[in-house]
Amino acid sequence: MRTITTERIPASVPKKKRAQLIRMQQEKVRRQLGQYHLAWEPQVMDRVQVYDKDANMGAMSQGFADVLKTIQVKWRIHCYILGRESNGKERLDSFTLDINTPCTHDQITDIAGDAHWEFIEEYRASNKSKNFITAGWIANLQDDIPEELAHKIFTNAGSFRLEADWEIEE
Repeated sequence: MRTITTERIPASVPKKKRAQLIRMQQEKVRRQLGQYHLAWEPQVMDRVQVYDKDANMGAMSQGFADVLKTIQVKWRIHCYILGRESNGKERLDSFTLDINTPCTHDQITDIAGDAHWEFIEEYRASNKSKNFITAGWIANLQDDIPEELAHKIFTNAGSFRLEADWEIEE
């Protein structure tokens, strides 16, 4: 398991040098984020989880989590609805939301929340509504996520162990 870390820049560093170090730190964070996906599904995850490009769970240091609150990047958010058909086949329905204005990680929920909620409501109103298990998202830096990778991330997280609406009714 790899750990993402960043170093804190002391306030005592001169202003010009501090600005240079902050830019270097921002670039370091962007490079690291380019190797990872941040996933969240509210029923099985108590916080955002870090996954590598092979769907293995990573670790996020407190320093890196703090930096995500201040570093602004252009995110691509993949919003998913997880479902299971009555024949047992698991499925993902999704849409991708590109955020072209740099923002912090904490702002993702505010920006993507309404669009994701509308997607969930449309799904619930469709003929697939009984297949609904849960909803979640995976954020990264402007990369596409193959459906197999997203399925593997949510499977590794335990999201597909939850029951679909039709299973609860039985």
